[in-house]
Amino acid sequence: MLYTIHLPCYPYVKKYLEAKYPSPVQIKLTDKLGKLIYLALERYPSRVEKDPELGATVQLLISQDIYCRKGLFLSKESIQLINEMVFNEIFDEIYLYLYNNSNNIGQKKYDTVTILYKQKSRKDTKTTSKRIKKPDLIYFIEVKNVIEEILAKYNLNFNDISYESLHRAYYRRKNKDKLQIAS
Repeated sequence: MLYTIHLPCYPYVKKYLEAKYPSPVQIKLTDKLGKLIYLALERYPSRVEKDPELGATVQLLISQDIYCRKGLFLSKESIQLINEMVFNEIFDEIYLYLYNNSNNIGQKKYDTVTILYKQKSRKDTKTTSKRIKKPDLIYFIEVKNVIEEILAKYNLNFNDISYESLHRAYYRRKNKDKLQIAS
C-alpha cells in the first residue's frame, strides 16, 4: 500500500522533480531524494503548524514500510531543507560543468585559437582576427549559456529561478575553492 503526502515547494523545484522523476514521485531508499525525505519524515506531532506557502506542491508516494518506521509528517524546517537541497543539486550540476571545462577535462588541447571580431563603422563592417597562443578555454565559455542549457534539461528558465542567484552562487563557490587551494 502506498501513502500520499504533498510536499510544498518552489515552482522550479516542482519542475525539476517532474523532469527527473515520474509523477507522482515514489520515495525509494536507492536515490538521494528518497534518502533525504526518509530522514526528514517523522510521526505527527501533537501540535501541527500550517505548511509554508511556496507556490507549488509535489505528490510523494510513501510505502507502507517507510510509513510504519518513520511516519508521514514533514516539518517546516525539513520542507525548507528539501527545497534548498534541490537548488544545490541544480547548482552543483552547473558548477561541475564549468569547473570541468575550466580545467580542460575532456577537451582537446589547442596550441592557438583564432577569434574573429566584427567591427562596425559608419561605412562598412570589417572582420579582423586575433590569434591567442596556449588559450585558457574557460574564457570562451559563456556562463549564462551554460546555465540556460542545464536549466533547459529540466524545463526551467530564468523566470523560474533567477540567473543572478545562480551566477552569484557560482562565483562564491569559485572564490571559496580558490581560497581552499591557496591555503
